[in-house]
This record gives sequence, structure tokens and C-alpha cells, in this order.
Amino acid sequence: MKANGTSSPSLRPSVEVLTDRSWRAINKTFQRHLHQGLEMYFRRPISK
Repeated sequence: MKANGTSSPSLRPSVEVLTDRSWRAINKTFQRHLHQGLEMYFRRPISK
């Protein structure tokens, strides 16, 4: 009973940290892909 009661409040911040980390990782990868896509898009007409 005690373990169940203590798990719910301690679980919340860990989940927030996990989501924050995953969001940062997703943001990093998204920015990287966006940057690569823009480079490829702008290089295509120049090479033509």
C-alpha cells in the first residue's frame, strides 16, 4: 500500500523528465532533417 502511494507522486516527475528528453531529441532530429532538406532543396536548382 505504501509503495503504491509513493510511486504515483515520484512517477510524475520522472515521466516529465522522460518526455522533456524525448522532446529535445525529437526537436534536434527534426531540426537536423529540416536543415538537410533545405540544403538539398536549395542546392537542386543551383546545380541545374
